[in-house]
Amino acid sequence: MIALAFGVPLVVAELAIGKWGAADAVTAFEVLAPHSVWRHADWPGVVGAGPILGYLGCGTVR
Repeated sequence: MIALAFGVPLVVAELAIGKWGAADAVTAFEVLAPHSVWRHADWPGVVGAGPILGYLGCGTVR
């Protein structure tokens, strides 16, 4: 339930940012906020999500 409570709004926000930027999430951040400090957090976030999701996925499958 906690994962849904946090996950669904984050996915909706990512989709909305992608739609407003007319690109994928990483490129949309660069388009919508070119001089923002958060612009540099895009690729580490994408790369860091892979191992986290892989770890969580392996722990739940039996």
